[in-house]
Amino acid sequence: MTLTAGAEYGHNDIRYRIFQQATPNGPVEADCDQTTGLCENARAGEDNAALYAQTTLTLGRSLVLTASARGDWVRIPFRNL
Repeated sequence: MTLTAGAEYGHNDIRYRIFQQATPNGPVEADCDQTTGLCENARAGEDNAALYAQTTLTLGRSLVLTASARGDWVRIPFRNL
């Protein structure tokens, strides 16, 4: 029998800004900052964690049974700045 287990963690810091520029077809929308053209300013700090395990059991010369499990936890709080 073979047992494999592990854990992983990752973090992403996502930030984005959306600007609009006036064109001959139309001005900057009223919801946007008229000076800079900033329409959207948001941030999300994403956290991901996981635990996993796998076992392999040899039942005969040509038969192997493998079982595995994994659990994930994801957190994505969104902040509109």
